[in-house]
Amino acid sequence: MKKTIIYYFNNWWLPIWVFVLTTGLSIISDYRKNETFWYISYSLFIIGYLGLIPSAIYQFVKKKWLKGILTTLIFIVFFIYCLISAWCEFIN
Repeated sequence: MKKTIIYYFNNWWLPIWVFVLTTGLSIISDYRKNETFWYISYSLFIIGYLGLIPSAIYQFVKKKWLKGILTTLIFIVFFIYCLISAWCEFIN
């Protein structure tokens, strides 16, 4: 188990790839009418999104600055996007 976690965070692209896949899965679930599929896909999406934080921290600890900054930027940009889209829906 420890080797799997280290492998997951050592490869900087793997948490980003998981985030992209779970984002695609959650987009697909919006068009499907299955409520169970929606709950599962959004739960995986949240896990994938929150997995970017420890990945960025791990990259910074290992002094992989560029990869840590890239992961942090992906997290922040998507967070800002979610805030803006929620604000636009709130205004309308």
